[in-house]
Amino acid sequence: MKSTTRFPETGELLRLPFQLADRLTVDGLASAAQLRLALVLVSLSSAGPWSIAKPLLEAMSGVVLDNATSILDPLLGAELVQPATKIKPERRARLFQDITYAPGTRHKTAGIISVTLSSPAMLLLHGAGRPVIVPADELRRYATMGGMMLRMRLGARLSKVKTAKSDTWRLRAEDLTEVFGAQSKRWLVSRTAGGEQKQYMSLRRAADGFFIPGMEEINGSSELMHVGMRALTLSEGERSRWKAIIIETKVLARVRMQDDPPPAEKPEPKMSDLNNLRKERLPAYTRKKVKS
Repeated sequence: MKSTTRFPETGELLRLPFQLADRLTVDGLASAAQLRLALVLVSLSSAGPWSIAKPLLEAMSGVVLDNATSILDPLLGAELVQPATKIKPERRARLFQDITYAPGTRHKTAGIISVTLSSPAMLLLHGAGRPVIVPADELRRYATMGGMMLRMRLGARLSKVKTAKSDTWRLRAEDLTEVFGAQSKRWLVSRTAGGEQKQYMSLRRAADGFFIPGMEEINGSSELMHVGMRALTLSEGERSRWKAIIIETKVLARVRMQDDPPPAEKPEPKMSDLNNLRKERLPAYTRKKVKS
């Protein structure tokens, strides 16, 4: 499977379901290119079966579909996962019910990819929350699954308050599994104490292996946000222990959607206001009265 940046900008916007961006994970995919394809197809078909021309899917995902069927078939093994919480068990559902490719006619018509999500996946995706908007031209710049997952989570947090200019996210070790699912298993550290081996979640390992690389990728790919991180530490003698990770996101720009309300129109200024403004801008000496 080839990933490339040779495609021109499409200007297309992905409307990712809020539940997917906020809590769900996609398991069973082997590469970032497969995840980009899956996210594009989910954004198109989350409201029902959908079809897309092969050249447009290539341009939106940044993946060359030279042998479309063999590249798309592995996506049928993808699973949508709702991580376990303190009160709810993990839930899994097959993501795609069907993905078919109808070849086009050489030099005449483009091939068509048709996709249908599974009913259990639709149930997991259904819920309150605004869709998270990600420009397709941004998505195809991501080369890691971790970078895309972090981008979705931050986008979901910002979408909760439409006018938010920034966001501060405090994550403790016990929060990571609920938010990032199976990804968090990579941050477990084993330690032997009192003859027993125990595992605990390492915030430092999560930062080095996930958050810092993910933030660097977001800052290099997104024109809508800038992300920074700092650690909240607790001193224990000569050593310090990480108590929480603080992720700070700044909104750089917003994507205007067709269903957004039009900007409020400013009332026409009064002539007296314009005259007062003109006087304020003139040099002081021009307003002095000249005695005859």
